[in-house]
Parts: sequence; structure tokens; C-alpha cells
Amino acid sequence: MNCALQLLIFNGITGLTLAANAQTGANESAFPNRALRIVVPFFPGGTPDIQARLLTERLSQRLGQPVVIDNRGGSNGVIGMELVARAPADGFTIACSTVGAWTVHPYLYKLP
Repeated sequence: MNCALQLLIFNGITGLTLAANAQTGANESAFPNRALRIVVPFFPGGTPDIQARLLTERLSQRLGQPVVIDNRGGSNGVIGMELVARAPADGFTIACSTVGAWTVHPYLYKLP
């Protein structure tokens, strides 16, 4: 993965996280005020896991908070994606996955 693509993904994740937090309310403390969690719905060592680990250090430096990778492998990504879908909409839990888990699985499987 080249550096320009990594920077594009990094800025996209940061922007989405900040935008999600902006909708939660003005009276809350400044974002981020605790650790962020990146859920990778596959076992360690795969492409999504490697991409998340490449972004974690820079994201942590930029936001000033720790970023934790949570690998939740199994059921072809459904378990991890369900965890993200059920997480509070506060911007502290995001997913790093493949195209299949985002676009194909809803049409192939009866998801929880």
C-alpha cells in the first residue's frame, strides 16, 4: 500500500470519527477523551488487520489518545461487524474490514 493511499484512508477515518462525534451533543467534553477502538472482523495477520495496525500509531499521535485494535474473527466477518453495529454511536468504535463485510454480506446472509 503506497503512502498516499495510507494518508487518504487515515484522513478518512479521522474525518468520519470526528463527524460522528459532532452529532452526539455540544455539552460533552472534547473528542476524543478516551481510547478509540478499531474492530477488525477477522483474525490477526490478514489484510484488514495489517491496514489497521499501520494506521493505529499515526492516528494515536494525531488524536492524542490510545487506539486499540480488537480482532473479532469468525463467521466471515459477521461477528465483528455486529459488534460495531451494536456499539454506542459515540465515534469511539470503528471498523476496518473488507468490501464483503460491508456490501455483500447483507444480501447473502440473514444478519443479526
